[in-house]
Amino acid sequence: MHNFKRIFAVIIGLVFLFSGCVKLMDPVGSGLVFDSYLVWMHLDWLRPASKYLSEIMSAVEAFTGLALLAGIWRRLTAIFTVCLVLFFTLVSAALVIFNPSMDCGCFGELVHLSHLQTLLKNVVLCLLCFFAFTPVWDLGLSYRMRGPVFGICSAMIVAFAAYSWYTIPYLDFTDYQPSHTLVEEEDLDASELNKTFFIWDADGNDCSWQLMEGDVALVTVYSPDKLSDSRRNSLARFCASARNNGFTPYVVSTSQLDVPGVESLIADYKSIITMNRSNGGVTLLDNGNIYSKRSINNLYTDNTLAELYDSDKTEFYVTESTRHAIVMQAVSAAFLLLLVLF
Repeated sequence: MHNFKRIFAVIIGLVFLFSGCVKLMDPVGSGLVFDSYLVWMHLDWLRPASKYLSEIMSAVEAFTGLALLAGIWRRLTAIFTVCLVLFFTLVSAALVIFNPSMDCGCFGELVHLSHLQTLLKNVVLCLLCFFAFTPVWDLGLSYRMRGPVFGICSAMIVAFAAYSWYTIPYLDFTDYQPSHTLVEEEDLDASELNKTFFIWDADGNDCSWQLMEGDVALVTVYSPDKLSDSRRNSLARFCASARNNGFTPYVVSTSQLDVPGVESLIADYKSIITMNRSNGGVTLLDNGNIYSKRSINNLYTDNTLAELYDSDKTEFYVTESTRHAIVMQAVSAAFLLLLVLF
């Protein structure tokens, strides 16, 4: 009987761990979703802390899933898990009833669920909790040897979260992910407007076509008021370097941003933050094809830009995306191997 309970607990743990880690990988995107929840619940006074609160909630999910997989603190973990699942179920039921125009954000940008699908997912988790944790005083003994493994895996999650906080998501699942091709508006129907990136000059003229010609280094700043002078200078130096290596640099922000020698364009906040999660990040395009992104903390060097300009952009994208996928798979495999073997 205990074996069946463990199977159900492991399934719940995998869902929680996966959900938490996917959101930890994209703290900016998770913060946006959390912000929409705060607006919906009329908790506007908490909105300045939405990114930090979403990071805490994502970490709680990840560590709860890890504790379930490791089989430690079984009663405490079971009670806490049931409380979380019930809370999520109540929230998703409210979403179904009131039907606000927002994404549940259960699995970040990777999987988008409707409100009804979210509710059904949480109902299934409730049923799994019933089979896994009833009765709560008969869950078997904790795996004492799993304590060190839990600590090692927790450290890996913290390191992963810290890296993601400092840079952009290691795997990009947004509408403007590398491999995406921007298309001019007249070639789109109403359901495909996410395939272009609308930008305007100071006079309100549409300049979106400029991103679809030649090699472009697109600098996006979604919160210009939070851009320090030192970072502004870093962007100015990068733009000069990009121009010297054959790229056409553009700075796009929510308002006119003065970067010497670079044309400043305007776009809406949501588009900018979807294009690049870094406030001052760089996206490289080749005739409208997005093939690489960097954060402001990891800008392309002069030598890298020179190599990229002369390289096969498709080959570069395939090589980089394959490397990212292999690294993520290797880390995930090592993580699960620790839990299974020790």
